[in-house]
Order: sequence, then structure tokens, then C-alpha cells
Amino acid sequence: MRSLSQQSFTSPGCYVARVDGRLVAYGWITFDHEEIGELGLHIRLQPGAAYIWDCGTLPEYRGRRLYPALLAQMLGELQPAGFQRIWIGTDADNLPSQSGVALVGCQAIVDIIRDGDGEFMSRGRPGVSPQDVLDAHYALFGNLDRSRIG
Repeated sequence: MRSLSQQSFTSPGCYVARVDGRLVAYGWITFDHEEIGELGLHIRLQPGAAYIWDCGTLPEYRGRRLYPALLAQMLGELQPAGFQRIWIGTDADNLPSQSGVALVGCQAIVDIIRDGDGEFMSRGRPGVSPQDVLDAHYALFGNLDRSRIG
């Protein structure tokens, strides 16, 4: 049995799921900052935080709950190592990804939307604490400009 700590997690890592030796699903974890290319944003992580990103499952293996199993494995190593907050994002129209994230107990915090000027802003989800919304906004935008929180 190995003992993990936050110090064990210092650079991005890739987790994979295999079926009969074939790589069928994957996901990355980073611990400091990462580009969110499709949005042109840059997530900045505070100590004790991690970001799960760029997950995928081969089309012929979708619907087998490999994605939630992979996420559960990732969370199962991060949480006991002391990570307080683990971020993950999903596209608004990617219902299978949203379902997989929910199956492992993750809570939606904010939606990222464009305002009338085409600028991104964060909008807190119903029932989410104002502090969690502010933390997400800071991670994504690097500031606490409340005018960019919808």
C-alpha cells in the first residue's frame, strides 16, 4: 500500500482506463494552472486544489460508465492526499459528461456565459454558496471583480 500526499502530485498526470489491455478512456489532472483552450481561459489553482481536464472515452466504449469509474479513481487518490477542492468542467451541451461528473458526487458551481459584449462571466448555480462562486470565479479569471459574476 502506498501513502500519497499533496507533495506526491506535482506535475500533470494522465489516468487511463483499459479494457482487455486497450486504452479506452483517459483524463488529465493538473495542480497549478492550465489553459482551457476551447474558452480561451486559464485556470489558476490555489494550494490544495486540482483540476481534472481533457477526459475522453472511445466512442465504442461509451455508455459503460467508464468515465465515472475513471473519475472515481482520480478522486479516490486526490481526496485522501489532502486535496480540498477538485475542479472539473463540462460543456453545457455534453449531457453524458455532466451525468458522469454527477455520478461521482461533484457539484456544479458556476456556468461560464458570455455577456452582451462577448466577454465571459461566471454565474453561480442555484443553492451554491457565494464563497464557492467567488472561488470558482477567481480560479477562472484570476481576480475577484464581482461585476463579472452574474
